[in-house]
Amino acid sequence: MKSRRTKKHGFTLMEVVLALALLAGVICAILAATSNLLQATLDSRNRMRAFETARMNMEKLLAQTSVEEMNEYGASEKYPEISWETVVEPFYEPITNRMWIQATCSATYLDRDAEQQQVELTNWVTDLSKEDVQKILDQQKREEEFLEELEEYPYGDSPEGLYKHASVLADTGDYQRTAIVVDELLERYPDSDPAEGIKNKLPEWSEEAADQGDYRSASRMGRTVFKYFPSSSAADQIRPKQSEWEEKEKTQPRNEPSQPDEPSDPRDPTDDNQDRDDQQDQQPDENQPDDQQQEKQAMDMTVEELMENYNIDRSTAEMFYKLFQSFK
Repeated sequence: MKSRRTKKHGFTLMEVVLALALLAGVICAILAATSNLLQATLDSRNRMRAFETARMNMEKLLAQTSVEEMNEYGASEKYPEISWETVVEPFYEPITNRMWIQATCSATYLDRDAEQQQVELTNWVTDLSKEDVQKILDQQKREEEFLEELEEYPYGDSPEGLYKHASVLADTGDYQRTAIVVDELLERYPDSDPAEGIKNKLPEWSEEAADQGDYRSASRMGRTVFKYFPSSSAADQIRPKQSEWEEKEKTQPRNEPSQPDEPSDPRDPTDDNQDRDDQQDQQPDENQPDDQQQEKQAMDMTVEELMENYNIDRSTAEMFYKLFQSFK
């Protein structure tokens, strides 16, 4: 008697591959969802920690009997990954036309994208009396005066700072201000090492100023050399040209360097027809567009203001104006 065995079929290779791909997709989706959930949980936790840090700083500030203008920052001792900042400053409230003390406590943390996020709390601590307002205004005025002094001496008022300032001005072609800074340096620190360095630079700067037509600055720097270094080689270099510069300085308009000498006009001075043609060429075109005339008027006004406010010559003012226009 023979036994019959039935042949059992298993999964095919394609079925196994499809099952594994489906399983991998499900696992990846679960992992992605879990990762997003964990990141959202971490962001929420960090935000709560930042809020707690800012609130603690604000409570500490409000618990004080008196406050003053300040700006403090640091890292949280409880949560090192949280950085905080506390600012107390006067605030002008335009509705009631009163000045208040405003306290701002902020805390910063990094989110899942490594970008900084900030939690900020603001509180108007108290309004100010007239005496306090006057004190704040006086302090702001002192700060403005300090900034103006810093602008006048961008590298400081030490000998080295004045020397660097004069060198920068000379490199930009502003020889009028260069001469002023040089005089101040030699008057205040005549025996310093930068003064010796200025002595060697003055002949070069004087000739460059004269080449640009600024004979006033050239002769002024020449007189400076004769005053402080009369027996030096720098004085010997300038002496042959000083008289020429002083003669041309007399005919130079105030705050405007004269133009370098140009070749004489070869035209016949008795040719009246040619003069009339030149006058007609110099007359403005009546059909010139209004916008071009307005632009020229605006440029002239801006150049005049630059010359008046910064005590510079017209060519330098026009150069700055064109530079500003190119940035626009």
